[in-house]
Amino acid sequence: MRHIAVKMKRKINERLYNLTFMDYLTHFRRMKKGGYVAKFFIPMIMFLIYFLTLYHLTKTNSEIAPLMLAYSLPPFGKESVIPTGISLGMTPITMFLLVVYIDMTFALLIIWNYDLLHKLPLCGEVLKKIEHWGIQLWNKHPWLDRLAFIGLVIFVFIPFHGTGATTSAILGRIIGMKSLKTFFAIMVGSITGTFFMISFSGVFILLFGRKNLLILAVAIIIIVFLVFLRKNLENYSTVN
Repeated sequence: MRHIAVKMKRKINERLYNLTFMDYLTHFRRMKKGGYVAKFFIPMIMFLIYFLTLYHLTKTNSEIAPLMLAYSLPPFGKESVIPTGISLGMTPITMFLLVVYIDMTFALLIIWNYDLLHKLPLCGEVLKKIEHWGIQLWNKHPWLDRLAFIGLVIFVFIPFHGTGATTSAILGRIIGMKSLKTFFAIMVGSITGTFFMISFSGVFILLFGRKNLLILAVAIIIIVFLVFLRKNLENYSTVN
């Protein structure tokens, strides 16, 4: 159970922490300029398209923008955002496309630019926390180490705090999985997980009504936030 943590920590130390930010920029100058520019700016363009789409959709549904922005930031994920969006009147297809698109964009950004992002002051600290959380979660389920691809799919599919495209992209990089394989695992997990939560929300509305789904979604948001707050307080207490 401990060998995966040791393996991950060794790879982090060897591949990330021994480089300075300037070393990394020097490394990229030796690469083919076109390849680097494409890998860095394609996710940026995808984010721009995403925000323009949100702006357009907000004209007909003002709740969409803050809701999807919440999905882009911790601690909220599919388990809270999808039921909330469906209960507020977002169509299932709109919710499905937006969630999967966000997962795809974050996956590409991290898979292609992980080392660079890791060296940025604020972003690097966030990634380190996600690494720590992801490794802890992975170690609780040792069978995931034997089924790395399926493990990443499950990490994206499971609609709970700490799982998702960002964590899976980081874990895929750390355990040495090829970029294309990592991306494919994330997309499979994102598509199936999003479909599951949308289906759950639809069935819940049929059985208990849209208003009760909103109540459930608010309860989930509160629980997720409290869990997130408790874990951060525990980490702060440990450090101090």
